[in-house]
Amino acid sequence: MKQVLYIFSLPALLLCGLIVLSLNKTSELDLLSKNLDGYQKELFQIRTDLKLEMLFSTDLRIAESEWEHWTKLGKKNILFWNEFLNSINNLHTSHTTKSSSVISTEINKLLSYLNRSCKGKNVTFDIPNQFENSFSDAPIEKKESFGFGFTSYDGFWPSFDKREANTIYIQSKIIKEVVQYYLSSFDSESTNLISVKRESAGSTDSLHILDDIFYPKSESTTLRSSKLIKSFLFEISFSGKTKNCRSFINQLLPPFSLRNLHVSRKTSNTDQIESNFVETNSNNTDSGILPIIRDITSIFTMEIEYVYDASNDLSGWLTEELRHFDNPTKCSELLSLLK
Repeated sequence: MKQVLYIFSLPALLLCGLIVLSLNKTSELDLLSKNLDGYQKELFQIRTDLKLEMLFSTDLRIAESEWEHWTKLGKKNILFWNEFLNSINNLHTSHTTKSSSVISTEINKLLSYLNRSCKGKNVTFDIPNQFENSFSDAPIEKKESFGFGFTSYDGFWPSFDKREANTIYIQSKIIKEVVQYYLSSFDSESTNLISVKRESAGSTDSLHILDDIFYPKSESTTLRSSKLIKSFLFEISFSGKTKNCRSFINQLLPPFSLRNLHVSRKTSNTDQIESNFVETNSNNTDSGILPIIRDITSIFTMEIEYVYDASNDLSGWLTEELRHFDNPTKCSELLSLLK
């Protein structure tokens, strides 16, 4: 009987042992499966991070390459503007501050000198209206002297502050150079100096400058439209031939810059054009042959910019451009790269 019990109990005990062992192995397998899932997630995260790192490293290499390119370009621009400013001959850079009374005397001396120089070259100062209608009964007004942008200050000097007075003085020295370029552009040809205009130097100057003030038609055509350049604007208008205009422009070396040139013919009625400006042949029936123009005088009006400062600091410009980020911290980080 005992033997029978042993025979039947032994398999039962073995079965129970196997069940217990199976349960233990199942729990171990569950634990290993969970660990494997965790490792797979970590591996997936590592692969994702690696891909992002590769993308960022590529962007970084591109950014570093562009940074190097723009750094070289920036250095070239700095070198260009330093040469363009021509500091040695720049009338603004070399200017020494003077008192208002001294400047008043210098302005009067300059006007006398320029008028004498123009008369020595037989320059006329007739008003442009004489070109508009030569058959008018009104007498042509001839001017004996010219204001050269400072008409109101010929014998009159208001109470300027020192800064505004010195700005006017710098403008006067620039205009002196411009007029000298104009005079040297003519040999024995007749010419008429129509106008010389300048920007206002300040609030007091605006009250007295009157017809000598120059308003640029568009700031977008000026070098200072970038907000990184400081300059003065002038306008000169005179009559002459193309070669005179070309000679004048060739003398406008840096820091001068020609920003606009307008050329027009002296206006008159049709009969005057036919009789004075054009030679016609009554025997010629071929209308395809162009007439011969005898008078090739034109009126040249030029807008001239004189650069006196070029900023290498881009922080102000970048601050304006980065304003759309609406993130002062990010803007500060980007601006710190300039230092």
